[in-house]
Amino acid sequence: MQMPFFPSSTKLVNANLGFYESDDFVYYLHNGSPIYCHHKGSVSSYRYICGNLVFNRLCTAAELAGALGVNKRNIERYARKIKDNGTDYYFHKEDKRGQCHKMTTDVLGKAQQLLDSGKSQLKTAKELGISESSIRYHLRKGTLKKKVDPIVSDLPALAQGTTPCERNTRALSAGDIFGIGAEWIELRAMAARGKLDGAPVIFQHCQSLDNAGVLFVLPAFTLVFDREAYSPKFFESLWEERIAVITYRKNVKDQWAEDDFEDHKINIDETPMRVGVRF
Repeated sequence: MQMPFFPSSTKLVNANLGFYESDDFVYYLHNGSPIYCHHKGSVSSYRYICGNLVFNRLCTAAELAGALGVNKRNIERYARKIKDNGTDYYFHKEDKRGQCHKMTTDVLGKAQQLLDSGKSQLKTAKELGISESSIRYHLRKGTLKKKVDPIVSDLPALAQGTTPCERNTRALSAGDIFGIGAEWIELRAMAARGKLDGAPVIFQHCQSLDNAGVLFVLPAFTLVFDREAYSPKFFESLWEERIAVITYRKNVKDQWAEDDFEDHKINIDETPMRVGVRF
């Protein structure tokens, strides 16, 4: 805080009150007699005396602020602190500069409990009545910890993850069996035969991978059929073996009318189909 300028000769605040500086001390006079003094660099004493002068009605806040050349609101605040907290406030108050007035030790403990229970940062902040940015700040600072998945915590620590080149080589080596990018060969073979109820969650350290995703267990084979091989029963038998089937249609732009189609029984599985014939 920048202290005001104190003159070496007496400067009047009003007809009864004045102040001056001598030998690094500031003296306050009432009717010519000193009533207060403080070192010119003592902020707490300066605030206490200014507040006391206004609180005891020896001058007004406007008069004292004008004489000292400071903001009137500051003088009013000094007097209000004495009225609300007493004279000991300026000499025994706890220094809370640089401390969070909301994120106290108690609030931090509650926030950690909520995070440990699985609550998100947003829900934790709302429940405690604080901002989400406060939670993120303390997570970065280390005063709060995210909940650690036990699966992840049991993984061995690796100094470096796999590089894109190493992952490409692994994907190419698996391509001889299932196709490019089809890794975890044993699991995919079991899935293709319907013998895999679920796949384990496997976490790996990777370099140059900004966003990770999830690869679902897919059938190992996919067959593409034209319209002539259409057979629902045949397709169903393939699906039971975990073999995917794709049928496609041509890009027909001129739509046939519904009346152009008639019900016919096809020799394959005696499947009823609506067939339209044009010559």
